[in-house]
Formats: sequence, C-alpha cells, structure tokens
Amino acid sequence: MRCRFPTALNRGAPEPQPGPRRGQEGLTLLEVMIALVVVAVSAVTALGLMVGSMRLDAANRESNQAVSAARNVVQQMQGTEFSDMFAAYNETTQDDPPGITSPGSNFSVGGFAGSEGQASGSIVFPVAPNGELREDLEMPELGLPMDLNGDGVIDNLDHSQDYQVLPVRVELQWTGPTGPRQVAFHSVFSEGGP
Repeated sequence: MRCRFPTALNRGAPEPQPGPRRGQEGLTLLEVMIALVVVAVSAVTALGLMVGSMRLDAANRESNQAVSAARNVVQQMQGTEFSDMFAAYNETTQDDPPGITSPGSNFSVGGFAGSEGQASGSIVFPVAPNGELREDLEMPELGLPMDLNGDGVIDNLDHSQDYQVLPVRVELQWTGPTGPRQVAFHSVFSEGGP
C-alpha cells in the first residue's frame, strides 16, 4: 500500500481553476451590446408612438373645432329670415336682401395650428354656374336632384325666389399637423327650421 504525503512542491498551492472555454471570452460584452441595442430600439419606438399620439390628439382637437365652427355657421343661418337665407349666404352680392349685412358664402375661422392659424370655409348651395338655385343638379352630397319648391316636379328653373326647402353644405379646409384636412357639415333648411 502506498501512502501519499504532501510534498513541499504542492503544499499551499491553490487548486487550478478551470479557465474559460474557447469562444466564450467576449460573450459577456456581446450580451451587453445586444441589451443596449434592444433598449435603444424600444426607446425610439416609444418616442415615435408618443409623437404620433400627440399629432393625433392635435388633429382631433382641430377636427372638433372645425365641426363646432361649421355648426356655428349653420346656427347663424338659422337666425336669418328663411326667405332671405339663399340671397344672404350665396356667392353673389347683387341679390343681397336690403337692410341686413350679408355674410356671403366664404368665411374664415382662426385658432388652427397650420394654414397661418386659419381655416377657410365656404357655404355651398345647389347652384348652376350662372348662380341660379336649381333642383335638377346632380349633387348627391346635397341630396339632389330634389324638389325645392314643393310643386312635385323637378325642373331646370331658378328657384331662388320660391324655394320651400334649402339644402346646404358648410365646408372647412385647413392644413393641420397631419396634413391637409377638411370637414363638411350638411343640413336642409325649411320654413320651420333645419
């Protein structure tokens, strides 16, 4: 039987530790780099979502403001004598009713971010190129053709003096944070109201 005694050569010497395996020397640095890339991509994505959300929020505010402005114009029109409404809000000034200030068919609304802070608006009636209020026009956005004077016949005559119903479209256009925008509000007025 053989007995082993410690010798002076290996006494107190530390046990050899296993070293890194081949190919693992830079693995920790690579993991840190991958983690940094993942964090950077996540931060850029989150920032993009925040910016997009802020633009969408601004666009929604402007859309609500535009709809409110269009409704205000319709309410203004309601305050006009029904028989004078077309003459007061059409494009021409030649038929404006005496004694009232005719606003005409174009207006602007302030408080918008783009377009120098303005939205341009227009009031659209079913008129022919010569300015006549007509029943026979193909304007589906206004519900035409439509019997405007209530005689049961859709004709090609000027009904600016004998209309019983008056379709109108109020439009607003502006350039907002998401680009060119438009809002349209439709109504049909009659002697009793819209």
